[in-house]
Amino acid sequence: MMQPRPSDLPNFRNPPVNEVVLGVQFSEIKGFSSVHAGLFWGRIRGEFARFEEHGTLPETFELFGGLSGRDKSTPSFELLNSPPVPRYWFINDDTRLLQVQQNKLFQNWRKTGPNVTYPHYEDICRDFQSSVAKFEGFLRDEDLGELNCNQCEVSYINHIPVEPDEGYARAIDRVFGEWLNVSASHEAIPEEMTFNLIYRLGPPSAPVGRLRVEMRCAYLQDETPILALNLTARGQPFQSDKGGYLGFMSYARDVIVWRFTKITSERMHHAWGRFQ
Repeated sequence: MMQPRPSDLPNFRNPPVNEVVLGVQFSEIKGFSSVHAGLFWGRIRGEFARFEEHGTLPETFELFGGLSGRDKSTPSFELLNSPPVPRYWFINDDTRLLQVQQNKLFQNWRKTGPNVTYPHYEDICRDFQSSVAKFEGFLRDEDLGELNCNQCEVSYINHIPVEPDEGYARAIDRVFGEWLNVSASHEAIPEEMTFNLIYRLGPPSAPVGRLRVEMRCAYLQDETPILALNLTARGQPFQSDKGGYLGFMSYARDVIVWRFTKITSERMHHAWGRFQ
């Protein structure tokens, strides 16, 4: 069961969220093929009318201890007896995208226009749960087994506009304030900036995952400059039972919102309509 939103969690009426991605990784579904993808699409076509094929995403785990480092992805090159099964995209009205491959299921909410309103995490998560349940039901009906989740992931992708004639340096000062002071001086004027932060989640003796924060100067397709601020939390599900991924996802959302609030300025909180 999805946990209720914490009463003290910061909230914004108009956050700069451009995309939210919820996903689970699971043990590979043996026998899953393009035929099954087509059959599954037949079940959800009334909801996701468009279909595309894309390259597979690597299997990724957050590891701790030893020399393993931050995360582990499976090798990019391996000997195969048959062509790899692609990642399938099921798209509805362009705001929702469901991605399925042999060992992953992700669902994206995307802000596809200026009049599209961010529905907030609770609605996105309920929609994700519904998609997982439909896929689990399909696997059972086709005798393909059960989903054994081994990693869960939550990503918030924010697009923060750079004001006309402002430039990236002043935009960074405006958005991040004292937390990240890169003000210009007479001998040096910052032009662009990128940063990557990695936080270990949970107690030092028993970490549960990692949060990655990335900011880069970017351009939209129409060449409008933006600050792209992405926050991704990934880790193991808190429980091994059906729906056990929800506990980590709720925790990940809370961590992302608090970190976003801590690194951005009060000026921007006011602009985004913070009311909690």
